[in-house]
Amino acid sequence: MAKDQIQRFLFEEYDVRGEFVQLENVSQQVLFDKDYPEPIANLLAQLVPAACLLSASLKFEGSLIIQAQNIDPLVALMAECTNDFKFRAIAKWDTAGWDEKCEQMKASSQSPIEQLLTNGNLAITIAPKEGKRYQGIVPLEKPTLSGCLEDYFAQSEQLPTRIYLGKNDDTLAGMLIQRLPESRGNEHDFDHITTLADTVKEE
Repeated sequence: MAKDQIQRFLFEEYDVRGEFVQLENVSQQVLFDKDYPEPIANLLAQLVPAACLLSASLKFEGSLIIQAQNIDPLVALMAECTNDFKFRAIAKWDTAGWDEKCEQMKASSQSPIEQLLTNGNLAITIAPKEGKRYQGIVPLEKPTLSGCLEDYFAQSEQLPTRIYLGKNDDTLAGMLIQRLPESRGNEHDFDHITTLADTVKEE
């Protein structure tokens, strides 16, 4: 039976928290049952667990939405996760412009994901069931979605954060490592934890 799970953990002696998410049911519903081109499917496969990791910190009823903006030829690319981990995700693209984009990707040394992320913005919207929405926008200046999300945390919350995203044939996964606010430790503690986390392989 397919399983979806999220596990929170804490390194108390280092004032570092973390989350690990593994999605099998969700991956079938929002990704593998759809006829997405491979580069778009790969990007959406990172966006979905990322939305889950970020929504895990919500302390109210509502949802968190990650949406890519101004990325040609993508018309829409978004993933939404509620505080009780209900998902919605979608990708739409300009079919007329897609063939030309594919030819450009074939001729480039960059990965398709790197090229699809170029020159756009990433909008993270926190939408409480009651109250005003909050939205943060970060330019897509890194070659990976995880790198762009780490920039978001550095700019909006000023918390050292590392995000790891991966997938295999039927499962999406992600891990977040973050230094706690008002940490009593030093930056070497966080570096020690992330050095260990860097040894985790995508598989």
